[in-house]
Amino acid sequence: MNALDPTQTRRHDRSVLVTGASSGIGAATAIALSAEGWTVFAGVRDLSAAPETSGAGRIIPIRMDVTAPDTIAAGIAGMRDRLGGAPLDAVINNAGIGQLAPMSTVPPGQMRAIFDVNVFGAVQVTQDCLPLMRSGSRVLFVGSVGDRVTMPFGGALTASKWAIASIAEAFRLELVADGIRVILIEPGSIFSPAVDKVDASARATSAALAEAAPDLARRFARAASRAVENERSGSSPDVVARTIVRALTARRPATRYLTGKHARTLAALGRLPDPVFDRIRLTIFDQPASPQETP
Repeated sequence: MNALDPTQTRRHDRSVLVTGASSGIGAATAIALSAEGWTVFAGVRDLSAAPETSGAGRIIPIRMDVTAPDTIAAGIAGMRDRLGGAPLDAVINNAGIGQLAPMSTVPPGQMRAIFDVNVFGAVQVTQDCLPLMRSGSRVLFVGSVGDRVTMPFGGALTASKWAIASIAEAFRLELVADGIRVILIEPGSIFSPAVDKVDASARATSAALAEAAPDLARRFARAASRAVENERSGSSPDVVARTIVRALTARRPATRYLTGKHARTLAALGRLPDPVFDRIRLTIFDQPASPQETP
């Protein structure tokens, strides 16, 4: 049966699309908003992976792969039918992937894959949802405190976060005339199932580098290990979900919300002079600060 069959749902005043809702921050957000009485359209690649409804609201799974424009169009068409002329109150661009790689060796295809999900997909979803929105609606982009700081061997990932921060700002300036607020969520270290994928990918990259560039492989492995360790000790996705609920319900929301472990600390460190901050980052990720320090 079609997940968007209106006979299976009931109308609520507030509606929201959450992309990447099958796990982590997306699932936690969908559950938190449904508990608050929202109708949540949960964008997932596999309908069976959608989270369960909690509270007075309703979670409606929709099949959506943000890298596949046809699934975006079909999902939004289904939402339009379900809304029956009522507006979409919010879009939460949460779908994203995280990968680590040396900038000196990262394949162009890997860079494109990261940007396809983290940047281009978010832009496409937002553009396609705007016709369903009205004055008072809100667009949220789930970025990262990585839009303020870059870590060694994390350039491909943080570049996408810097890009989405700029894109969110452009949308904010352009949509103010329509009464649509645009908000950027900047999580710090968050522990979710995605950490295991980052770890596995990093180990594969390190192994592939080991023979041709053993020193680079060792430095990359140390940095990746620190990055994964930080994420494993991070905040629960529920922390970010609560921040998102606040951003959607505040009468006058902020334009940016730092949330989760290390977010405020890293944002503050990012304001230091580059030479000082470089030394701190190299120390955090167990990297040499000069050729003489290379093991």
